[in-house]
Formats: sequence, C-alpha cells, structure tokens
Amino acid sequence: MVYQKEQLDNSMAVEDCFEMLDSAKKWGTFIDLNRNMVSCNQTFTRMIECDDRLTVQEWLCFFSKKDQSILRVRIDHPINQEDFYVRVLIKQQYHWVKTSLRVVNEGVFMIGDNPTLEDNTTNFNNEESDQLKQNSMNQNVDHFMTWLSLIDQEMDPTTSKMEKGEPIEHFKGDYHLKQIMEQVPHGFAVIGDDWKVLYMNPTLEKIVGRQLKDLYQKSLWTIYPIEQYEQLYLKFKEAFQRQEVIKIEQYFPDIGKTLNYTILPNGREITLFIQDVTEVRMYTRALQETEERFSLLAENINEAFWITTTDFETWEYMSPTFEKVFQMSVEEISKEKGRWLLRVHKEDRDEVNSAFMFMRHQKVAVEYRFEMPNGDWKWIRSKGYPLQKGDRSIVVGVHEDITGLKEKDALQTRAKQNETALRVAAGIAHEIRNPLTSLKGFMQLMMSNQMDVQKYGEIIFSELSRIETIVNEFMLLAQPTQERELVETDVHDIVRYVTSLFSKQIEEKEIELIQKYDPSLPLCLSDEKRLKQIFINLVKNALEAMDSGGQITIQSEYLEQDSVIRLTVTDTGKGIEQNKLQRIGEPFFTTKEKGTGLGVMMTNKFVESLGGEIHYESELGQGTSVIVTLPIKQE
Repeated sequence: MVYQKEQLDNSMAVEDCFEMLDSAKKWGTFIDLNRNMVSCNQTFTRMIECDDRLTVQEWLCFFSKKDQSILRVRIDHPINQEDFYVRVLIKQQYHWVKTSLRVVNEGVFMIGDNPTLEDNTTNFNNEESDQLKQNSMNQNVDHFMTWLSLIDQEMDPTTSKMEKGEPIEHFKGDYHLKQIMEQVPHGFAVIGDDWKVLYMNPTLEKIVGRQLKDLYQKSLWTIYPIEQYEQLYLKFKEAFQRQEVIKIEQYFPDIGKTLNYTILPNGREITLFIQDVTEVRMYTRALQETEERFSLLAENINEAFWITTTDFETWEYMSPTFEKVFQMSVEEISKEKGRWLLRVHKEDRDEVNSAFMFMRHQKVAVEYRFEMPNGDWKWIRSKGYPLQKGDRSIVVGVHEDITGLKEKDALQTRAKQNETALRVAAGIAHEIRNPLTSLKGFMQLMMSNQMDVQKYGEIIFSELSRIETIVNEFMLLAQPTQERELVETDVHDIVRYVTSLFSKQIEEKEIELIQKYDPSLPLCLSDEKRLKQIFINLVKNALEAMDSGGQITIQSEYLEQDSVIRLTVTDTGKGIEQNKLQRIGEPFFTTKEKGTGLGVMMTNKFVESLGGEIHYESELGQGTSVIVTLPIKQE
C-alpha cells in the first residue's frame, strides 16, 4: 500500500501514523478537509473491504445513517474528542466501535478500535444495540444536541490559557459555535465531573440572576444544597453514571422560577440545556384551576351550559344539567338532532328555530314550551351568543327551566287581577250606592206623597245620569284593542276640535288658552275617536283644576329621530302632592270632590292601546303637566 506523503506536522507524515496504528491493531482514517478525500490504513481497508483512498461521502457510507449526520458535523467543525461510539458496517452488519478524533494540519484523524465481531454485532436491519446505547446516548440525540456536545468538547478547562479560578470566556474551536451558544434564547451550562461550574451562557445568567464570574469553579451543590434539591442531585448523578440524556423540572424558591433541565452527559462533563418555564406552568395551572372551577360551576348550577358549532351539528360540550332540564340524554341529542325540536311546542317551534339561527351573529334569548316524556309541559329559556375561538366561531349558551318562574308570575298576575277586581267591585258599589241611596229616599217620599215630584225630579234625573256615566266609562275601558280604527290623522285638527268644545267654559272661567303647534308635525296612523277622548279628558281635567283665571298650554313637538310626536297639556292649577301623584291612574282614585278616577284610568288605557306613553308631572301650587307620546306608525 502506497501513501501520499501528507505532512501532519514538522516531524510526522500520514503513512507514519498509519504504520503505528496497524502495529497497534487499530484502524485509522485521515480526512483531508481541503481535498474532500479520506485516506485509510490497512486495518480499516481489511475490516471494511474497501479502497485505501475514498471521497468523504464514500467513507461516510460505511457508518450508520444516524452516525453519518453526527460525523459530518464533527468533520465540518473539527475538535479533539475522546471515546465516542459509532456504528460501522462490517460484512453487512453494524458493529459498535469506540473512536476518537484528533485535529491536525489541514485535516482530522479518526482512530478506532478493531471490534470483536462475535461479541459486538447488531443486525443489519436493527442499527441500535440496547447494550451499547447506554454508553453513547449523546450520539443518538438530534442535530441540535450534537452541536451542544461539540460546544462542550471545545471547553476543555485543562488546556485553558487563563489563570486558575477565572471563567473560560474563549474557545479554541469554531467561532460560529461560540456565537450560537452565546445568542441562543435558552440557558446553557457546562458542569465538570467534580460538579464544578465551568461555563454558563448570558441567557442562563439572566435566568438565575447570577454571573459566571461569581460561580466559576464552584461546586453546583454548594450553590444548590443537596438536602434542598435532592431530586435534582439524583437525576444529575444518574445521568453521569448511565451516560444518558435525562430531563427534569425543578422549582427554585430563591428566584421564584420553575426551570426545565435537559442533562446531556458527555464523558467527564455534563452539558445543561435549561428553559425557564415559569410563565408556562403558571398559565397551565391557572388554566387548570379555571377549568376545574368551570366544571364545578357547570355541574352544580340549575342551568345547562352548552357549546356548539355555528351550524349546530356538533355539540362540543353539554353540562350534566342538560339531562335534568330536558329529561333527554346528550347521546340522544347527538344522534337525533331533530328529536329535541319535535318536543318543542308547535306554536313555539318557528320562534325557537329563528332564535337559534340569530345566535350565530348576536346574543339572543328565547322562551318556549317543551314536552316532557310523561306528557307534562315545561317552560324553557335558552340564551346563546357567538364566540370566536382561535380561527373559528362557536356558539355558547345556557338552557334554563323557568317553569317555576312562569307559574309564580301567573299566580302573581291572577292575584293582582283578583285584587283589582275586588277594588273595582268595591269602587263600583261605592259610586253607584250613593246615587241609589238618594233615589231610594226620593222614591219613598214620592210613594208617601210627602214631596213635590216636580221639585225633586231634576235631582232624581241627575243621580240617574251619574249612574249612567259610571257605566259608560266602564264600557269604554272594556273596549278591546283590536277594535281600533287606524287612519292617517292630523293631531292638530283633533286638538283644535277638542278645545272648541270647551271654548264656553274657558271663556267663563277667564282662562287663557296658549297653543304652540310644531308646523313640521306629520300625520300619524291612529284612532281618531280614542284621540278625541284622550284630549277631552286632559283638557277637562285641566279646566277643573282651576277655579278662575290661569293658563292652559297645549304644545306639540315632532321627535324625528324617534319617529314619535309629543303633546303636552299644562295647567296652572292647584297641583298634586307627590304621594298622590304616584297613585294617578288607579281605579276610583281621584283628587276631585265628585270624581271617580275612571277618566284618568281610561285615558291611560287608550294611550297604551295606541302604542304610546303618558307621563304626569305636578308641583303643589304650581300646576300639572301631562305629556303624551304617540308613534307616527302603529306596529
């Protein structure tokens, strides 16, 4: 075999090294970095059955695929390294061999032991040996970890030119590797086999709040006492002993942080890859606590909480209360979505469908009747609204059984109706009894011939008229809303007509009538008869509030923004006390000597039937204002 005379240094050539290795029964290869060629000694060529001159790519093919990438990195960034394992292809089988690297002029020497084939074979199709894997775990990590391993090897404290006790700040190898370690956003450290700190990058300094110059050559366990960090110590020890990559998470109370350690042993040193996961863990714990609180709440409240897709095809979540509310299993709903809707009352079904459609876009609530398996009906209130979850939309909401509330409302309504009926009955009896008592007395006198019929006839007729008025007012109150006759109405014409009816009384009482009409007031769709009755009552009440003199002001205003007209009738009469003002509109409550209170009650009802609102304002001794607001168009 003829070797080219390649000089390693001033005194030794490649062939001289190969002869020494052959005599020691070790194989060796020289990788010429400039020529991209590999020279092999006789031991290697016989073991592999190959030529003594190969390209780098041809040479790499004799190693396992996993080791090829690692070797490529080691060749591109050459450093001296002892005792690492690779798998070499010998007679169609991979064998683990222990190797070392030596950097020389213009190249790298790779030297390896000659394996004992019968004791150290692995099947060609199974490249990993479990027995040897533990001794070379650092060779099987990903490319990133391989770079970390290379960085560790560059930091050899025994060959440092710096004085003892000073941190290592420079590398003998590739500057690019140093830049990676200095700028990577995670913490790195190198710990010697005596547990002394050899290096930590700037990121780790920020994480732990300490500087390398203060910790260099100090034992890790004087910084973090074993009795306090026993689990961390055991993991470090295990990684050293087994030469395996181990991960552990540890909370450090002195800095209030949780750190995630990747412990990468490499012979006599350990490289640490450290991440600050404090915020991640805090967020995770907060999220877990929130989920627990939500589950506790969802499982114990009376409302059934639900989450679904916007097409209502997939129910992502349904709280256990759902089965209690509807007496249907979630499984039933998932399999037969239409079955739930069929049990909604047919009169409510369209409204429910429409409400759930709108829930995709806005917050909606709907109340409906739902049939239970035993035939009973429950009132259900469903509320839902859209929510953005990442890049997709969902609908969340609640179902609530409001049967009890509905029954309570019905009872309260009936009780109120009964109370009103009793008060009305008592009022009617009181109002009619007075004139009836008078009539009865006069009739007795007439029958005994003790009175002049002509003289008291007018009184009898007056009392009968009063009874007729009371009955007529009740008849007006009883008129249903659907009997409205809606036509385009000029409210100003109605008001002018009403004031003309009272012109004589206004003149007799010497009252000044002030009319302030908005010329922009449009026609409104309303019932002329009811409008007339409303303003007759308001003007009549204003007149009766003043003995003589004073003013009545009628003002109109068009509120275009709200599409309503506002009419105000104001008098300068006696006014009403605040405690009495609150009772205005109650049956038979009146501030007049001979009033029934039914006129105000009827006025309120008519305004309400026309879709409007009525409001009373009064101050004792100053007068009263009645504000009526009516819509331009009826719904």
